[in-house]
Amino acid sequence: MEQVPAAVSTDWLAARLNEPGIKIIASESATVAATGSSLSAAARDLRGEFEAAHIPRSALFNLDEVSDPDTLLLMMLPSQEQFAAQVGALGISNDDLVIVYDSQGVRTSPRAWWMFRVFGHANVAVLDGGLPKWKREGRSIASGWRAPEPLRFEGSRHDELVMDTEQMMDVQSTRTFQVVDGRPAARYRGTAPEPRGNIPSGRMPWSRNVPSDLVVNSSSGELFELDIIRANFEAAGVDVDGPIVTTCGWGVAACQLALGLHLLGNRDAAVYDGSWLEWASRTDTTIARD
Repeated sequence: MEQVPAAVSTDWLAARLNEPGIKIIASESATVAATGSSLSAAARDLRGEFEAAHIPRSALFNLDEVSDPDTLLLMMLPSQEQFAAQVGALGISNDDLVIVYDSQGVRTSPRAWWMFRVFGHANVAVLDGGLPKWKREGRSIASGWRAPEPLRFEGSRHDELVMDTEQMMDVQSTRTFQVVDGRPAARYRGTAPEPRGNIPSGRMPWSRNVPSDLVVNSSSGELFELDIIRANFEAAGVDVDGPIVTTCGWGVAACQLALGLHLLGNRDAAVYDGSWLEWASRTDTTIARD
């Protein structure tokens, strides 16, 4: 199976739609509302949406289910064993090329892309523009769904792509990594509330702000050109080739930043899995505001 870039076009996928070694998944979350950045677990019927309209041969990758069941935080990484079992149940093996898309363009798909990489599956790519672009171009849409034959998938966790709060606190002391926050500027500065009302707004000291809509065009749902992405990171004072850990509200926008950095050549950018939701919920962390 060919190695592909971290993002592929709809033309690329359409030309290979029926190749058996390519597995396609729709990466969705009921806790990420269809618009804005508010959270509502009841806002979406993921299975119903998926069965009504999806790219042919795809399966639903529910981020709320492929997550750690033993935490109150959102969409935290599951164990290696859980991930392998749930991915295998979708008919995906280690030999497959995985193409990830979502129903909002490029929003939740980078989260699944990052998860596959964390668990050792590098042959994974995001569909640029996702389902909205696929539909705009008049391409084929499927409905209903039949569960695939389960396959064996074995993961091997790459800890260098993930950071927890203790590691982030160490980064605050050593400044060995650049911390790049993908939330909107007002939330980063502490002048707008967080979608979850029980945590304060603000930022981690010494972090930089690159809102995710400087990587993904919020109007089209497509990735910006690489020179624009690079310029947006550099305008925030980020050395895109240096050590970086990305963060956001609860681990979705951070993966969009990680994807953008990967496309720019920085394949080692880590993601703070708990992100602001975990940082701001603790009493031993420091919060900065304008």
